[in-house]
Amino acid sequence: MSTNPPSNENEQNRQRRDKILRRSTQLSLVGLTLFALLGYLLVNFTPSPYDEIIDNVVLRSDPVVVMEVVQQNPSGEWQKLDHTPQKDESIAFAVSTNQPIHIALLAAIEQQPPRLLFDYSRVPPGTTRLIKLGDTIYSHRVGANEAHERFCIMVAKDQQLLAKRLEREDPQPNLANFTNAHCAGW
Repeated sequence: MSTNPPSNENEQNRQRRDKILRRSTQLSLVGLTLFALLGYLLVNFTPSPYDEIIDNVVLRSDPVVVMEVVQQNPSGEWQKLDHTPQKDESIAFAVSTNQPIHIALLAAIEQQPPRLLFDYSRVPPGTTRLIKLGDTIYSHRVGANEAHERFCIMVAKDQQLLAKRLEREDPQPNLANFTNAHCAGW
């Protein structure tokens, strides 16, 4: 029995099959990698229906803002002002919101333009917070001629927008006419 040595043609066919097999394996691996990458991108960067609802309803709508005049009771707790404050009593201001906002506090509605007490304070969303300048609670000492006083905050989503609103609406005679103003007083 003699074994025939592999012919040149058989060797070429085997090499062609190996080359095709290698090429198809490489293409399969590239395809699998691209498929996995596409799946990762779709899962991580496509908003869910809940994200769209949150974006449309909460983040793109105007923030809900509540402002109150508050006073510290004898036990040190802050509570909503329930009387007309007398001369030299100290009051403060509390704000609650459903979105992070920047505020400017204005007073003396009758003045033209209203007096800017401070601006560009950031208020985070969540529970009611006292308006602060840095770490210090902003308080106002009631004067003798303040029988009825009103304070307002102007609201914007960032400092630049707040500055533009303050500039644009500076000549308004009545603080209640300000866009995005929230007022409280006694």
